[in-house]
Amino acid sequence: MSDIRRAALPKAANTPETGIDYAQLEAHPLAAKLPMIKEDKFAHLKEDIERHGLEQKIILFSGNADGSRGSIRILDGRNRYRALKAIGLKLTSEQFETFDDSYADAKAKVFSLNYSRRQLSAKEQRDVIRGEIAEVIGPPPAGGYAEKQLEEIVEREIARIVGCSHNTVGGVIDELRDPPELKKYRSWLKTWKKELPEDQRMMFIRDQGRELVSMLKDAGGLVNVTS
Repeated sequence: MSDIRRAALPKAANTPETGIDYAQLEAHPLAAKLPMIKEDKFAHLKEDIERHGLEQKIILFSGNADGSRGSIRILDGRNRYRALKAIGLKLTSEQFETFDDSYADAKAKVFSLNYSRRQLSAKEQRDVIRGEIAEVIGPPPAGGYAEKQLEEIVEREIARIVGCSHNTVGGVIDELRDPPELKKYRSWLKTWKKELPEDQRMMFIRDQGRELVSMLKDAGGLVNVTS
């Protein structure tokens, strides 16, 4: 039995309006905050719906982040929607319901439903948290967020929205403050400066010379250099 198909979700408030092309619905940006299920799980979901039908309706929402109303899109049920189309079943209003509360409520609903029904991997959970942090203060710069920026984030508030522990959020914040890629760079630089002998440094430069020149040109560091 598929948890995604049969999870006991609260009913949405209204039946969808008429005039909707159910065969051409797109995912709402809030739904896209969560990853689609893996192909093996999708195959099981499709088989389950073929055998038992769709037991949990797909939820639609038309709200935008600025409070306006846009086109009606899938808030919850992208995988079920994809399965219905793959099976070739006719899509009608009977398979859908609408959510008419605020954008903030819709976001909370997306996280609540997906965290309760699906076992997201640690990476998927952290990607979701990173997305929420970036939404609050913008994408992280190459050198990581400054301490001052991260002070603006309330761990427990992000944890409440996403539906995970504040310790998990704290771990992601630590990574964003000092990105793993930056740690690798510092380790490489230390090796280059203190551990590599001169002949090995020259070997690297000879082997990678063309690429280094190209990268410097792109960065504006070299002018009128020919390779």
